[in-house]
Amino acid sequence: MRALQKRFYKLASNYSNNNATIAALWMELEELYGSKRRFYHTLEHLEYIYEVLSGFELSDALEFAIFYHDSIYFSKNNEEQSAVLAQKRLSLLGVPRSLIKDVVTMILDTKTHIASKEQNILFLDADIAILGASSQEYNQYAKNIQKEYSYLSPSVYKRGRKQVLENFLKQKRLFKSDYFFSTREEQARANIEHELLLLG
Repeated sequence: MRALQKRFYKLASNYSNNNATIAALWMELEELYGSKRRFYHTLEHLEYIYEVLSGFELSDALEFAIFYHDSIYFSKNNEEQSAVLAQKRLSLLGVPRSLIKDVVTMILDTKTHIASKEQNILFLDADIAILGASSQEYNQYAKNIQKEYSYLSPSVYKRGRKQVLENFLKQKRLFKSDYFFSTREEQARANIEHELLLLG
């Protein structure tokens, strides 16, 4: 997690030289993503996004969106709450309003995974890149998602999960960027179809 922390410190220091504030914001993120209720939407998820985007030059807006997009989770409007938290915390760092607006838009777009701006496509694809991972990685992801929703009855979880997966398959393209489409689309559809079979 040290590398992720360094990334956040470097990113935040582009706008603030208040090390105490930066440290406090990082500690908050560690606490939020480190919740015992989380099994997939953890700091490891953020690391994975960075990993799949390793060949790209990332904007500061995209990087801030990575750190804050799942900061609030177990809530009916977690995307909105995550966006509000990002807005408040980036304001503390002195990030320009226009850049904060871009971050907020990216986070809100994760609710539907439909990009409201072309510049958000890469982030949205990276956020669901796990769908097109190897079958072994995908199976672990699916297990972790189920653990996060262990408070639901098996029948309720199965019904909701199937709806999510079927909605993915209905899309003409899961991945909107050419890079992720060419490298992960086929595997993603195979993974999702396999999970649906297991769900019955």
